[in-house]
Amino acid sequence: MKIALLADSFLPDPKSGINGTQVQLYQLAHAFARRGHSVSYIYAARDRSTHWPGEGDLDLYFYPEHHHVFGWIPAMRRAAQLLRKIAPDAVYQRGRSPLTLVAAKWSRRSGKPFVWGSNGEDSGEYFKYLDRLRKSQRAGIARMLLGPDAWLRDLCIHRGIVGATNIVAQTEHQKMRIKANFGKDSIVLASYFFPPDKRKDKQSRTTILWLASMTRNKQPELFLDLARKFMDKDDWRFCLAGGTADEAYKTEIAERSAGLSNLDMPGPIPFSDSDDKYLRATVSVNTSLVEGLPNAYIQSWFNGTPVLSLHQDPNNWIAKHGLGHCSHGDMNDMHITLRLWLEEPALLEEMRSRCRNFAQERFSDERVIDTYLHLLSLRGSRSNTPDFTDT
Repeated sequence: MKIALLADSFLPDPKSGINGTQVQLYQLAHAFARRGHSVSYIYAARDRSTHWPGEGDLDLYFYPEHHHVFGWIPAMRRAAQLLRKIAPDAVYQRGRSPLTLVAAKWSRRSGKPFVWGSNGEDSGEYFKYLDRLRKSQRAGIARMLLGPDAWLRDLCIHRGIVGATNIVAQTEHQKMRIKANFGKDSIVLASYFFPPDKRKDKQSRTTILWLASMTRNKQPELFLDLARKFMDKDDWRFCLAGGTADEAYKTEIAERSAGLSNLDMPGPIPFSDSDDKYLRATVSVNTSLVEGLPNAYIQSWFNGTPVLSLHQDPNNWIAKHGLGHCSHGDMNDMHITLRLWLEEPALLEEMRSRCRNFAQERFSDERVIDTYLHLLSLRGSRSNTPDFTDT
């Protein structure tokens, strides 16, 4: 089967940053190729001079990204041209993007399958970009000027989601919101990861890790507040890793980190180096307001690192399987839990093997790829597709 993946960016592109959608697309692309399928990866290049003619078993095609208002419209046109040129048997696209409409139009005209994947708990909301703009800290005149852009993007995405042949959700919540807002059924399917090759023992030094793109939604400043509460413990190190394109926010984080002698800030971490960070961490911390199923959780669990989450427990997995702790918005509870763990290492030891076993069984399950390939081969409803991923 000839499969095309339609993407806003490409994980190895150093200009693109790192997010969960990129990671999953990259993993799935190589998994499909390893099964013997022809895989074309169509993506937006941040820098027109930076692209790859191919990567191992993937055929790469890029289109230039435009940063101005409505710049996504010419990008859509170019992506559509590449899709027609490649003429795949099926298309997979993940996340809310105008590319969703490109894939849906191609599917309608060609009569071939388009599988859409949600990438966050708010993926199934109706006016996500417009609502985000209204709640932003931009000046009123800026919100007024950007409003038509956000409104039109949302409408394009809505049409695209409705036009998908089949839909994959990360969690039961996403499945419910997609059905409520778009009238579309979906299957809850686990993320797929190639497990890390190396296994080492944890270092004796205690490292508490926060690793993600530094955006306001992810609230890295709360990790700094947590680190400040542990300055009495010289042998406990806090690591805030990740980059941001928001210069004002970058300055704000730098100012708030001043005086934290127990904090390391190494900056952006290439994805190829991220597993080593999780392997060496004692605890992985998540402070995001809204997430789907973060890849950070999956990498943490593969490396035997329990997750301490402020808000997010996707599918109630953390509580149900003993993979860490969710504080459900209570920073004081997060502080108390972390101090308990660090002062009682046996509690962490009990969780480590559970984390590794859960990740191996759940996220390296070849049935995930079997199900994706089944969905990509269906031209109609996925009514007979097995949903084996329990909650």
